[in-house]
Amino acid sequence: MMTGARGLTAPAPMEEKMLKTTRTLMTAALVIAATASTGALAALRTSVTVDGQDIYATDLFTDVAVGKDRLVARSPEPGKTLTLDAGTLRRVAAATGVDWKPTTGFELAEVTRASTHLGASDIVRMLQPELLSQLGGNDIDVRLDDPGAGIDMPSLAAPDVKLQDLRVTSTSGRFSARLRAPADGGVQYVDVTGQAFPIQVVPVLIERKLKGQEISASDLAFQQMPVGRLPDNAISDADQLIGMAARRTINPGQPVVSSAVGLPIVITRGDLVTMRYKLGGLVLSARGKAMEEGGVGDVIEVSNTDSKRVLQAVIAGPQLVEVYAGTNVASN
Repeated sequence: MMTGARGLTAPAPMEEKMLKTTRTLMTAALVIAATASTGALAALRTSVTVDGQDIYATDLFTDVAVGKDRLVARSPEPGKTLTLDAGTLRRVAAATGVDWKPTTGFELAEVTRASTHLGASDIVRMLQPELLSQLGGNDIDVRLDDPGAGIDMPSLAAPDVKLQDLRVTSTSGRFSARLRAPADGGVQYVDVTGQAFPIQVVPVLIERKLKGQEISASDLAFQQMPVGRLPDNAISDADQLIGMAARRTINPGQPVVSSAVGLPIVITRGDLVTMRYKLGGLVLSARGKAMEEGGVGDVIEVSNTDSKRVLQAVIAGPQLVEVYAGTNVASN
C-alpha cells in the first residue's frame, strides 16, 4: 500500500482494473435496460405487397407491439404501387410506438397491390370466338390497337370477366368491345378496340404449273390466308383441284381461282372432231375442225368442214363435240 500526500490510499493496479470492468458492465446494463423499456429497434419494409384494400403498420414495420397495429392508408388499385415518404413513415412509427426514425430523410416504402392480371393475349382469346362467328372463316387473327391492354382485378376476387358488348364492321373487320370485370366492391368496365382478320385455309400449289399440266394431290399444300385477300372465285376445296389441268401458268403459294383450271385438254386447236347433233330423238353427225382447245364440258367454236359454218359446241370427249339445236352461232 502507498499513502498519498493527504493520507489517502491509492488503489492497487488490480483493484483499478476491477473498478473499470464494473463500470463497463453497469453501463451495458443501463443500455440494455433502456432498450428493453422502449422496445427493440424496428426495421422498415421498403417493398411490400398487400392483397386487401388497406395498408397497416405491420405491413411496413417489424416488431409492432401487440395491440398497436393500426390502419395507415388505403391500398392502391390492383396492380398499382403506392409510395410512402420518410415523413409519413416517421408519423406512422410514432403513432404505433415503433422505435424507428429516418436517418437520411429519403427513406421510402413502396406498397404494391396484388392483382389477377388479364393481358392482351387473354383478351384476344376471349374475343376470337364471337368475332369468328360474325366474320366467318376457318380461323381469325385479332389485333388490339393497344398491345399493352390489360385488366387488373383484386387478387382475392374470382377472375370472372365477361364480354359485355361487341360491335364489328364486317367490311373492314374493325371492332370495339366492352369487358366487365370485378373491382373492389363492384365491377369495372374496360373498352378495347382493334381489327380482326378472318382466315381461310386454302389449297395452294407447291410448284409452278404450266398451261395444260395436270394437278394431283401431291402437288398441293394448305395455307392460311386472310379472307379479305382472297379473290371471290378462289378455290377452297382441294377436291376441286385434283385431276384438273392448268388453263394458264399458276404460281406456287397463291390461291387458285376457278378460271385458272379446268378439265384436262382433250381437244386442241386444229383437231378434226366429230360433231354430233341432237334434235329431239334424232342424232346426226358431221365432221368439223376445232377452232379452240378445251376439256370436257368446255364450249368451243367448231367449223363444219362441209359447210364451213362455225358453230358453238360442247366438248363431250376426245375428238367429240355436241351441238344443240337453238344454241348454234353460225358465220360464213
